[in-house]
Amino acid sequence: MQPVITVIIFCYNQRTFISSAIDSALMQETNFPFRILISDDGSDDGTLEILEQYKTKFPDQIELALSQRNGGILMNALKTHQLITTPYIALLDGDDYWTNPQKLQIQVNFLNENPSYNGVFHDANIIHETEEAEKYIYSGKKTYSQNNVYQEDIYPVHIINRLILPTASAVLRSDFLKTIQVEHVLNAYSLDWKLYCYAIRNSKFKY
Repeated sequence: MQPVITVIIFCYNQRTFISSAIDSALMQETNFPFRILISDDGSDDGTLEILEQYKTKFPDQIELALSQRNGGILMNALKTHQLITTPYIALLDGDDYWTNPQKLQIQVNFLNENPSYNGVFHDANIIHETEEAEKYIYSGKKTYSQNNVYQEDIYPVHIINRLILPTASAVLRSDFLKTIQVEHVLNAYSLDWKLYCYAIRNSKFKY
């Protein structure tokens, strides 16, 4: 059977967190095969050694896309999206992790049963590395829904108005990747937001 979904993990110098991210993907319980594509952007802090260990242990499930030097998140993403061949993608940053082993199954089931939706999201907990960081990023907030108002159906207008969707919660149909024009993403706006704008065109997301 061919993989149904690709879990894309972007990382750069995240030695402290990357094992938690990968383990949370490996623990997913699904009735379909999935691949884990880890795109490292030239890490030099020991992250690469950890990735190689996982690749050796799970050679059939984990694929590495490595860069010799740091080129930035945009170049890392443009390199990676050309490697996607599955109908669905799940996004997971190297310093995030999943807690529900049924996450992928639930979200893929929904998209299979609801072709009018191009993506599905859920709430996410906010965990700060230090108390100092908590003062500046989502200060006092424990979940994304405490800082954003989500309705059940999310439309393009919500994304255009910069509704913040948790990156680690996203499962998207991958067709939109073929439509991305590089000149449209070479600007200062966040990469996630640009991807969501493409993915939600002529469609909607489920929260």
